[in-house]
Amino acid sequence: MRIDEIYSLAENNENKKAVKSCDALCKEWDKRLKVTDMFLNHDIMDSISCELSALKCYLESEDGKTDFYATAEKIKKQLKSLRDSELPYAENII
Repeated sequence: MRIDEIYSLAENNENKKAVKSCDALCKEWDKRLKVTDMFLNHDIMDSISCELSALKCYLESEDGKTDFYATAEKIKKQLKSLRDSELPYAENII
């Protein structure tokens, strides 16, 4: 998962690489969003899009590391929730 890569780069104080990876992730997300938004939970998709945009801002800010880590964790949880809600588990069908 690319979000983990960005997280590791930030932990290692490689902010320029983290910002570059974040840009690539945002572009990839926007490209895929055009198709997946029709089929998946729209609210969660929008929330993830907003959080991804904020992620880059936090990386570029000198005092945004804490917010970056919190936002990255939130995105991970949202992606897991999205995946779990869309898989055909009995809990999702009943």
